[in-house]
Amino acid sequence: MLKELTLTEFKERFPQVSTYGLEDPLNVFLENGEILIEREWNGEEYILKNGKTYRPVYKPLDEDNYTIIGYIED
Repeated sequence: MLKELTLTEFKERFPQVSTYGLEDPLNVFLENGEILIEREWNGEEYILKNGKTYRPVYKPLDEDNYTIIGYIED
């Protein structure tokens, strides 16, 4: 399972990867260097142009709420 990084953490770990224009809070930065862009989300998974797909892993907080704890590559 891959963890999500903040934009600042991502820039520190992957200075060679451009994040220009990707400051939208709906974008996800992963610890493997992938960036999941909101428009790649189909409601269940992110489908990247390179053919990879990523699904969020959810942890229930209570009966009606959850949090995303990571992402798995399908």
